[in-house]
Amino acid sequence: MENQTDKLSTEEAPLDPPSEETPSNPPEEQVEEEPAQSPEETPEPQMNHESIMEPKGEKIINILVSYPSEVESLFGSTMIYKVVVERESGKEELFRRYSEFYELRKALITRFPCVFILPVHKRQFIGNKNRSFLLQRVYELNTFTKYILKRDFLSRSELVDAFFSKQDFKQVQELFKKNRRPEPEELLSSYKLIFSPLNSQIDVNEAADVKHSKIEKFKQKVETNIEFFYRLKNCVESFSSKRQELKVQEEENQIYEMILITYSNQAEQYEELKKSFGNMTSYESDSQWSLFAHKIEMLIRELEFFYEMVNQIRSYENQFVSNEERKKKYKDKLNELGSAETETVGFFKRQNRREVIQKYQDLLFETEQKSVFWKELLQMIYNVVIHSELDIFKERKKDRYSEILKDFGEKKRQNLGDYFQFWTTIIKPHMK
Repeated sequence: MENQTDKLSTEEAPLDPPSEETPSNPPEEQVEEEPAQSPEETPEPQMNHESIMEPKGEKIINILVSYPSEVESLFGSTMIYKVVVERESGKEELFRRYSEFYELRKALITRFPCVFILPVHKRQFIGNKNRSFLLQRVYELNTFTKYILKRDFLSRSELVDAFFSKQDFKQVQELFKKNRRPEPEELLSSYKLIFSPLNSQIDVNEAADVKHSKIEKFKQKVETNIEFFYRLKNCVESFSSKRQELKVQEEENQIYEMILITYSNQAEQYEELKKSFGNMTSYESDSQWSLFAHKIEMLIRELEFFYEMVNQIRSYENQFVSNEERKKKYKDKLNELGSAETETVGFFKRQNRREVIQKYQDLLFETEQKSVFWKELLQMIYNVVIHSELDIFKERKKDRYSEILKDFGEKKRQNLGDYFQFWTTIIKPHMK
């Protein structure tokens, strides 16, 4: 966004974009006799935006996704998940495929820009009927639904209400097809309602470029974490694939050597690991290693979603910058016209200078009004990300770490204490 963010002063009074007022209940005869207006004179129709905050349907109290059943179809077998939805009026059951949960998440990302939507694992075609894998997937889907229920504006949205109803999913898909990213004006008014409690946390004197910088610094931390966990995941997967061929303990210790290589450029931690766990041995089965890699991948996917949020922010920043460039262009043109000595201007087609000045004054006024609006919208987005979504990212990261460590802690056998401590030592620095 370069240096444009420093123009977003929080001290300017926010103004809504101008809208033309239409007289209410005009006499019928006036409407019939009203002369047709030229395209230049016809006002743009006002958009009747439906608030994305408006609750839909009866409030959902709880959602439980159960272990799937295999169902045969013309295209082969597929796994169908039973979903029990509890509302105040009672419970009801419906059935959904995993891919349909994936579509719900995509629809929510579109409807609620710059808001963290918990990922669901990408579709898997090989080994997707393995019991351990399916149990983990059920766990992930229940984590996803619980997250939605915790955020009232998500659980009360039309998209979620339709998805967790008895409607055939084809009907839900029709709704998803009509789904769109909110217009900027609609987004601002809706997020003002959704995130109104943030006002007590916001430093009104903090400049927009400072907020922009905070988001960039967090992005750098996310990049560091993603890099580390990709290396850890690749290490685990490499060991898991080789382990099927390895028969002796000496060869199984290769994972220990691989991890030490990862830390070979970090002398202090390398020596600590080497000294404490020089005899580390794997006690886990192949499927447990695979699930461990899966949990690391889910953590990576949650961190990577921050990139999607940054891209969404950039799209709004670019629109603000484009408007500022137009504003400067109109100001320069007015200065040029003001210094002209003739009453007409133009090269091929001469025009009255006063009329041209009036035209650019109107354009400048419009861009100035839009500038105030874009500043307010970007301030709102920055505040939402900094004071709401970043905290969710940090909390989710800690939860994922805890799941990984707890998983290995519960499954450890006799003499597995050192092994558990080994992974704790590796991950602990990243829990800050």
